[in-house]
Amino acid sequence: MHALETPQAWATTHFGQIEMSDVRRVARVVTIAEAMATHPGHSIPQMFGNTYQVKAAYHLFNLKEATPDRLQSGHRALVKQRLDQAGTYLLLEDTSELAWQNCAPREGLGPLGANRDRYQGIHLHSVLAVRWVGGLAKNRCQRPEVEIIGLCDQQYYIRQPRPEGEPKSKSLLRKGRDRESQLWESQLWERATQRIAPKADDKSVRWVRVCDRGADIYEHLRACQDAGHGFVIRASQDRALLCCHQSAATRVLPPECCHQSAATRVLPPECCHQSAGSNSQDQGRLFAAVQASPALGHFGLELRTRPKQPARTAQLAVSAMPVVLRAPQRPGCSPGRNLPIHCSAIRVWETAAPEGIEPLEWLLLCDEAVDEFESAHTCVVQYATRWLIEEFHKALKSGLGVQRLQLKTADRLFSAIALLSVVALRLLDLREHLRVTPDQPAENSGLEVLELEVLRLHSKQSIKTVQDVALALGRLGGHLNRKSDGAPGWQVLWRGMQQLQTVIEGVRLASKVKQKFG
Repeated sequence: MHALETPQAWATTHFGQIEMSDVRRVARVVTIAEAMATHPGHSIPQMFGNTYQVKAAYHLFNLKEATPDRLQSGHRALVKQRLDQAGTYLLLEDTSELAWQNCAPREGLGPLGANRDRYQGIHLHSVLAVRWVGGLAKNRCQRPEVEIIGLCDQQYYIRQPRPEGEPKSKSLLRKGRDRESQLWESQLWERATQRIAPKADDKSVRWVRVCDRGADIYEHLRACQDAGHGFVIRASQDRALLCCHQSAATRVLPPECCHQSAATRVLPPECCHQSAGSNSQDQGRLFAAVQASPALGHFGLELRTRPKQPARTAQLAVSAMPVVLRAPQRPGCSPGRNLPIHCSAIRVWETAAPEGIEPLEWLLLCDEAVDEFESAHTCVVQYATRWLIEEFHKALKSGLGVQRLQLKTADRLFSAIALLSVVALRLLDLREHLRVTPDQPAENSGLEVLELEVLRLHSKQSIKTVQDVALALGRLGGHLNRKSDGAPGWQVLWRGMQQLQTVIEGVRLASKVKQKFG
């Protein structure tokens, strides 16, 4: 993402290659993105210095060709180019509500929340790609650093309002519509797989879809395997298990099951070990089987603050076992008629939770063979990295104020959100960039020579490493740097970066004044 390059250079890189009917419109997109990056969280009128620029921004958002997919096309092309390079990449995925409360009806938005006449908004489904650097953090309780690559995909889902005259009570009609919308929401995950496209047949490249419980959908798991995508997904369905003839060491089927696909790890219908509509081979349920498996080892993991729960370091145990998940019932197909899912099930549970706090417990499904502590621990920490997608949505809402946009139609909002989404990644990337290489020389932090020198003078500190740069920016943004304080977060770092830019602008103006008046 190169969060520390100038807003103009950054905007040109990510938006200068999009295709529109007029090159001047491309230039306008770059100008708007630059203003959003320079003044994050400001309203559109506050971003620009004159009325003409404001009207030009509104005009661009009103264009039919200014769709989210088109506006992000240049950024996504850069992301796809990086994902094809050797390495392991986590595709963090989640859906978040963007709501506009107590405002005049806006064309194209749908109802949200229990009181659907009060809230309007959309469900934003995002897939964020990060490069898995590998190894462990210096503090084994922390997740390792990752490199933010960018957005692979974004989808906008709008719920349909209740027809006029239908009562607000949960009528059969409304239940039917709710089931239909839930089905549509579940298809967001499968559609994301189709839009991201299959991974190239290159063993040096691994893509891992990291998702919460909402992604525990049979069709989604199958789509991932068909597309060559790995997955680490938190289980929510207590699925039936089939008889597993796999070797614990090799995770392959016995010789008589010669029809296994190496790419998808599935059984064709004619395989003798697949249940075809019969429950005779069922081997219990997923949750009970995994809970009975012994622990492979123990480790600590730092947990972020959650509602009614302070941040803490949880002491966790982990176990793993190979499983074959029976296909669920689908219209026209009895349970087990479709192909099963071959994967590993990993259980993570807290051994000694503080009094009054519910112990943490995760059950993860992983496409790879997991039969030792280190590989199980890696999967758990990869799942913990999923919190970045939640921070992305927080940056979009709190940092950039996307829910304060005054645009009057859904299409205009979508265009603005598409640009602001990439800006939100710029905020997050600033922190990750400073975490990945803390011990390198300060000159590798991405700051220009003038910026680094001004930061040294302003902080009155000897800044020698990238970590020193992060702490100095954090102090500018209000970080106290006490022993009990953690590393500066993205909001603090960004405030510090803005403060530094203000000081530098003063230095440059002072230089011009000195040249003019001697």
